[in-house]
Amino acid sequence: MKRRLGVILSGVLLTAACGGGLPEPEAAPGGRWEQRVVAPVSFLLQTASNDWWMEARITASSAPSRVDVSVNGGAWTALSQAGWDVNVWTRSQSFAGSRVRVRAVNPGGTATSCEALFQPGAVLSLCASDGVYATEPTPDAGVDAGTDAGVDAGTDAGVDAGTDAGTPNPPGAAGYLHTEGATIYTSTGQKVRLTSVNWFGFEGSSRIPYGLDRRALGSLLDQVKALGYNSLRLPYSNSVLRAGVYPDAAYLNTSLNPGLAGLTSLQVMDRIIDAAGTRGLRVVLDRHRPDASSQSELWYRSNRAAEEQAWIDDWKMLAQRYKGNATVVGVDLHNEPHGRATWGDGNLDTDWRLAAERAGNAILGVNPDLLIIVEGIEAYANNWYWWGGNLRGARDFPVRLNVAGRLVYSAHDYPESVYAQPWFQNKGATGYPANLPALWDATWGYLVKENRAPVWLGEFGTKLQLDSDRLWLQTLTGYLSSNGMSFAFWSLNPNSDDTGGLLQDDWTTVQQAKQTLIAPALAPLIP
Repeated sequence: MKRRLGVILSGVLLTAACGGGLPEPEAAPGGRWEQRVVAPVSFLLQTASNDWWMEARITASSAPSRVDVSVNGGAWTALSQAGWDVNVWTRSQSFAGSRVRVRAVNPGGTATSCEALFQPGAVLSLCASDGVYATEPTPDAGVDAGTDAGVDAGTDAGVDAGTDAGTPNPPGAAGYLHTEGATIYTSTGQKVRLTSVNWFGFEGSSRIPYGLDRRALGSLLDQVKALGYNSLRLPYSNSVLRAGVYPDAAYLNTSLNPGLAGLTSLQVMDRIIDAAGTRGLRVVLDRHRPDASSQSELWYRSNRAAEEQAWIDDWKMLAQRYKGNATVVGVDLHNEPHGRATWGDGNLDTDWRLAAERAGNAILGVNPDLLIIVEGIEAYANNWYWWGGNLRGARDFPVRLNVAGRLVYSAHDYPESVYAQPWFQNKGATGYPANLPALWDATWGYLVKENRAPVWLGEFGTKLQLDSDRLWLQTLTGYLSSNGMSFAFWSLNPNSDDTGGLLQDDWTTVQQAKQTLIAPALAPLIP
């Protein structure tokens, strides 16, 4: 049975290790907890917390500039201030079965909770406080306050409290991108959009992007730039990241591409990124498949624990490999979750939102400057959509990252020729294509229209063989442009069975009808 982890536990009160503390919170109408403030600082582990996520609400007489957690008596580690609520502080790591202490640090004082078992929905008792948070100590808390929390607060957190907690959306290193609301900015504050094209092949049996048997790498990227695209989405499978994996020789002409001769697939990826960077093009890496055989419903196939860790480890490797290279601006965590994939139900085996948080935060731990791109799922609350395209759940269950200003959502959208979805039916009654913008608003566009987060439409494409498809593409590109959204057209490749590509079968001639409809929505190169 599916349930929301934490709702079941919301009535459990934490038992403090040192006694005393705050009274149990009262339930407000509708079952939502409201904390009764009877001390200068109170600590509530919100019910959204789970084994891999702490969400602490700090109610304080003077707002803290920093909040830290100690797990099982270990070192103090900083939490991140939530972008959606200044009183909420978050951190992603394993908390299952652990004992925690939380402290709030203000330049004028420090308050520290007693150590207690981590449980969502619980209140932590106040064990120590000083300065602006000074209050009567709880019984048997005074020793711990002076020796462990009070002294450490000044030496560890007080000095740097104002250095990294005051800016909700840090711009990051030079050349990288960050977000504010639904807008993407450069590190210097210039508004930009990623208007990309997909170039696939790394994810399949060729183990290299298609077309390099027909074109020189530099020539192909020059054409991408000349057509007005400012970035590439580069799909891959985890198989090509392994040592000793080489491209299929049938798909690489070394006379045209002598610089790629003898390279592994991963080394070819390096060269493509370098060549894109010299032309001012940016790259988003897309984990398209676990292996070359096929896509997967979830971020793993069968053994979540082992396969999830391998997935995260591979992302961390890539984050480290390209750290400092601002050509790689973002990572698309997993392509098209669907089928069993859920959003916000707390099931660790299927909840894609939680998995995206675990992977995204691990990546940011290696390179905090990357955009973390999270696709939707197929079905949410009995609303069905394209694989990876349904982001309705993000309204109530937004993705939570430890670094503010790094989240970008992604949807996929396709025309009637790919699959005759319900919204393509009864065109006379629905006023097609005038019915499409409301559908997009409800499914993923609201995130931009309500200034919640950017959306990058990571895939959309068509052969333009149906009039319905032409109307769909014309309406979609207008919608993207008028709402300032980013996108990645599927695909550069002509060998996409259901959509064809931007290029014709000779890998040189442009499908001009497609380009004409896309061109008005393109954005300049990103400085």
